[in-house]
Amino acid sequence: MTAMDWEHLPVPDLTGHTVVMTGASDGLGREAALQLALWGADLVLPVRSRSKGEVVAQRIIRETGRPDAVRLARLDLSDLSSVREGAEEIMRLIGPGGIDLLIHVAGVVTRRREETTDGFERMMAVNALAPLLLTETLLPLVRERVVVVASDAHTFGSIDLSDPPPSLCPRGPTSVPTVVVPCGAGRRSCDARRPPWTADWPGRSPPGHGPRRASHRPERRRPAGS
Repeated sequence: MTAMDWEHLPVPDLTGHTVVMTGASDGLGREAALQLALWGADLVLPVRSRSKGEVVAQRIIRETGRPDAVRLARLDLSDLSSVREGAEEIMRLIGPGGIDLLIHVAGVVTRRREETTDGFERMMAVNALAPLLLTETLLPLVRERVVVVASDAHTFGSIDLSDPPPSLCPRGPTSVPTVVVPCGAGRRSCDARRPPWTADWPGRSPPGHGPRRASHRPERRRPAGS
């Protein structure tokens, strides 16, 4: 699809739709937030830096002419306690209305090993664990869909399942990697290959989410003799 094709796509009317989107402080997320607001969406933007978020919010208000087009919530994806607190703030801001779209745009890439305050490797925490926790917390409020923006960057590397160390990432009885996420007074263990909200529907979609669609991506084959 060319740029010209994109320009001629029907413009959606998102008036009355509530969109929660991470990563709106900069780059792709910032421009996506503006476009969603121009289409009429009411935005709730979880941001790590309140000052950067305010700059984005003021731009959206200025270009849409809607003073109530955007609200901000404080949330740091590298800190799971901040994710929980941010999710609670989001729920307070939204009230009983619910969320139409939950969009994960925020991500991080580091060239050296870094650990979060929870002891997890930083990229794993920000790109996987935090979005998982935020989605699990907000999912009861989501009316339409959850969107995760990603890339093929993961194909350029590999994952060492012994890192984080076993004390932070214990293995279950079938040697499937699991992630232990502190939840309140207790700890919750979830299969890293399957989000916890699908646990009751193995092999099929949760009620109301429609059938799973087969992937049309071509299978990658190894060269003969490798």
